[in-house]
Amino acid sequence: MRQVLGPGSDDSRARRLAREAMRHYSKTLADFLCLPRFSGPEIDRLVFFDRWDVFDAALARGKGAIFATLHMGSWDMGGAALGRKGYTFSVVADVFKEPALNDTVVRTRRDKGYTIIPSGRVTKAAFSALRNNQILGLLIDRPVTDGVTVEFFGAPATLPAGVATLAIRTGASIVPCCLLRNADGTFSGIVRDLIFPDQGDRTDENVQELTQRVVNSLETIIRMDPGQWFAFRAMWPGRAEGATPPRNKRQAVLDPC
Repeated sequence: MRQVLGPGSDDSRARRLAREAMRHYSKTLADFLCLPRFSGPEIDRLVFFDRWDVFDAALARGKGAIFATLHMGSWDMGGAALGRKGYTFSVVADVFKEPALNDTVVRTRRDKGYTIIPSGRVTKAAFSALRNNQILGLLIDRPVTDGVTVEFFGAPATLPAGVATLAIRTGASIVPCCLLRNADGTFSGIVRDLIFPDQGDRTDENVQELTQRVVNSLETIIRMDPGQWFAFRAMWPGRAEGATPPRNKRQAVLDPC
């Protein structure tokens, strides 16, 4: 949170935001637990996206759309809202070690209209979704050791290259978006302008440049309400006391939620 607030930031404010993020994360877990109880009309009443037209414009190109988002707000409520609008939507997600828990998570999300792509079988399913002109949801804000390095809140961070790589290979548009919680318990989907890749040119430089554009767009959403960003990882290794580099290379390409 100190990094987000910038140089000379008030330490007490950073600590307050960190505590706020933990409270919001707990509410997000509660959202998921309550998700089966929410009817379609209740989802419609609770969730408002300001720019559905951006999704429509992305899909009108016939190459699919990549919903690039963050561990922020309430992504499951966002997925349910996309399902209610009739979009065919898939999201990459971790597989829990406990089969009963994993089955419950997958079933809960599937019942709300979106498909889960297990993180172990990402590449083929991701390409298939985009080739079928569907929406693919990916979270980008997980530090990795073998990714692409960008400037994130004024410091270098190495993040997954999957969003940019998939967009360049398929021509899919990128929709930077997050669903934020409002004080009254409703949710607002914040959708930024479409980001278009230069299809076919998969040089390291172009992957880095496209990832930077996505990060810049999502950074503006974090600034709207930093207390709803769940950055519970060493995003900038070495910049915080006691921080260590990430060790999980498995997530280098595509990051699940």
